[in-house]
Amino acid sequence: MIVRPATTADSAELLEWRNDSHSRQMSFDEHKISNEEHDIWFKEALSNPSKTILIGESDGNKIGVCSFDLDSINALCEVSINMNPEFRGKKLSKLFLKMSINYYRMKHNYQLLARIKNKNIASKKIFYDLGFEDILHDQEGLKLILKEDNVSFKEIVDSDIDILYKLLKSRKYSISHQKLPDYEQHKNFVLSKPYDYWYLLYSKNKPIGTLYVKSDNSVGINIENPSKELIGEVISFVKENFLPNPELESKIPPYFYINISKQNIEMQNILLGLSLEPIQISFKLN
Repeated sequence: MIVRPATTADSAELLEWRNDSHSRQMSFDEHKISNEEHDIWFKEALSNPSKTILIGESDGNKIGVCSFDLDSINALCEVSINMNPEFRGKKLSKLFLKMSINYYRMKHNYQLLARIKNKNIASKKIFYDLGFEDILHDQEGLKLILKEDNVSFKEIVDSDIDILYKLLKSRKYSISHQKLPDYEQHKNFVLSKPYDYWYLLYSKNKPIGTLYVKSDNSVGINIENPSKELIGEVISFVKENFLPNPELESKIPPYFYINISKQNIEMQNILLGLSLEPIQISFKLN
C-alpha cells in the first residue's frame, strides 16, 4: 500500500465514494453532493494549505481517501476516512488510516481529532485500535482525540537547529562524538543534510528525540526517556514507511539495523524485549 496526495485526477472517484449510500449514512451530512458542489469544494480543498487530502493505493487500485482539516487557532486537526466501496471489508482501512496519519505527522505536529457517528461501528474500531480515545459522546456521535502519549514524527528542516541542539546537549549516550560539538559545528552539521531521512520525535507536543535513516540502512534512534512502547512505534514507523536499500556485499546489508552506544544498557534491553536480534559488537582500536 502507498499513500499520496490527492490530485485533480482523483475528483470523480472521491465524488462517487462520497455519494455511495453507505458513506452518506455514516456522514454527519447525508445529502447527495452534486457535481457542481463537489467541483467547487475539491478545487478549494486542493489549494487550501489547511487541508490535506490523501489517497491510498494498493496494487494500482485506489482504495480510499483520508482527509485532514486544520483548525490552526486551536491547533486541532480533524481527520476523516472514506473507503472505496469495492475495498470495504478487506481489512485495509486501519493500515490506510495509520499510514495516512504517519504521512501527515511527518510534516505537521497538531492534536488529531475525529468525529464519528454512533452507528459507524467499523470506523470507531479502527480509530480506537490506533490509539484514539473519547472526549465527547452524545446522541449524534462521538469525538475522539489521538492519545498524546503516542509518538509523532516531523521531518527536520533548517529551522529546527535550536531544538536539535537542545536535544543533543541532553543526550546521555553518543556514538559519533565524545565531546559535545559547539553550536556552529552543530549548525553546519544540520545544514549539510547528513541523512537520507531525519525526523524529530514528539510526545505530548514536546520534542523527545530524533530518528534518522542512512543510505547504508543504519537507523539511529535517540530518545530522552525511551520505553518499549515508544521504541516499538518508531521501529514500526521505519518498517511501514521505508524499504532498505539494495544489498551491497560487505557494505550494505539487506535489512535495517540500529546502532547504539555500548553504555546504553536500557536501550539494549528494550530492543531485546522487542525481539530484535543482536548482530555484532564494534571495538575501537586506540
